[in-house]
Amino acid sequence: MKELLHYSHDTGVFTWLHRDERKFNSWNARFSGSTAGSRRTTGHGKTYIVVTMYGKSYLAHRLAWMHQTGGWPEGEIDHENGNGEDNRWLNLRDVNHSENLKNRRLPSNNSSGTVGVMWSNQNNKWKVQIRDDGKQIYLGYFTNKEDAIQARLEASIECSYHENHGQTRPL
Repeated sequence: MKELLHYSHDTGVFTWLHRDERKFNSWNARFSGSTAGSRRTTGHGKTYIVVTMYGKSYLAHRLAWMHQTGGWPEGEIDHENGNGEDNRWLNLRDVNHSENLKNRRLPSNNSSGTVGVMWSNQNNKWKVQIRDDGKQIYLGYFTNKEDAIQARLEASIECSYHENHGQTRPL
């Protein structure tokens, strides 16, 4: 990979390196020094950068991890600021799936403005819940929306959720 790509840990951008072999003259004229990768949107509406080498596609954030550490990440790569296209080294962390879920954006169908707080038509109250270590924890029903939000925020801290969890859009 390091023979093909340059990674800037400050910008998170990969660029194609010059190839010395004669068979790559036309490739060099076209690609050498240019930004590598393209945007790809997942089925969940998240956008990431994907780099294709030798017919195989790689997520750029995983390549960044490999470039900086010399090995593939053990778990998933979390973009701390929620922007899947921001592959700066300081924005990436290797986490397990459970930890990665503790730094998600606010779902587009959320009506309360806070993850885990939803209106219950059945009870005419705000229902509050949180997930920790794969278990759903019900925090109760609240008449007052602000009390419900406060209960969820306190539980988020107790369960070590990332401070950016539930943001409305990437920072």
